[in-house]
Amino acid sequence: MFSTKNNPLTNAVILYIIIVMLVIYLKPNFLYTEHNTLKTYGLNFNENSIIPFPMFVVLLSIFIYLLCLKL
Repeated sequence: MFSTKNNPLTNAVILYIIIVMLVIYLKPNFLYTEHNTLKTYGLNFNENSIIPFPMFVVLLSIFIYLLCLKL
């Protein structure tokens, strides 16, 4: 019924879900604090992050969709 071979939107959604799940599982230091809570937006690098998680996922989704359009 659905073909993922020629549908860049389906490919982008699948890739996006996989990458977001990996980021949540791995908890990188630029998004999470030492206590495994999300950092807030700010310039204090110990407690805050220039790219908070909501901004990261929006930018990630745009990048992945553009990448899938090119492939």
